[in-house]
Amino acid sequence: MNCLALEFAYDYRSVALRYRGEVFEVVQNGGRHTPAVGLIHQVLQLAGARSREIDRLVVGLGPGSYTGVRLAISVAQGWQLATGVESVGWSSFEGLARTASRFGLTHATLAVDAQRNEMAVARVDWSSDGSHRVEEIELATWDVVRQRAAAGEVILGPGLPGSLGVGRELRPSATDLLASLPDNPVITPGEALAPIYLRVAQFVKAPPIRNWSGSDAAPPSVALI
Repeated sequence: MNCLALEFAYDYRSVALRYRGEVFEVVQNGGRHTPAVGLIHQVLQLAGARSREIDRLVVGLGPGSYTGVRLAISVAQGWQLATGVESVGWSSFEGLARTASRFGLTHATLAVDAQRNEMAVARVDWSSDGSHRVEEIELATWDVVRQRAAAGEVILGPGLPGSLGVGRELRPSATDLLASLPDNPVITPGEALAPIYLRVAQFVKAPPIRNWSGSDAAPPSVALI
């Protein structure tokens, strides 16, 4: 199966393609503008593949850059609408855990910037066979993450040393996101793909629309300028 993976949850954004048993990847390091179509075109050219040969799209759902994740989801939704290709949404932390396995650790904490002076964190444990288990992702303040690092906990994450001054740099990869996928992943319709968002959505409900028809009260006046 030819699979294309999109990992846009962090500043270091990448697209990977598993094509006829080989894996190809292109990356963009830094910057808010992500030429998604350009990156996909590059990796297809690199592999000598055509877009219609893609059987499955794998989307990194974060947590991380909400804008980046939404962009990846939009690409997958449009592609699926046009071609009917199947899609899979997958936690970006699974890909990060795969990348972090190269450090040869038995356990560590993954941490990524969640804005508002908070980090999305999760403990990950590796088995001797190379498999891993990522625990539930939660929010922690920057100070809490620094305290855990000061206490000897190994903290890994993209841009972590620069933002917090602690931990080890972990560069995300669409190739590792793809490799972390189980053999029989849950296929998700494009319209059901959604970012992993850890905060409770808060909003104020708008007041109901007032119906002025049949009322003795005069409608509000509108000044035309």
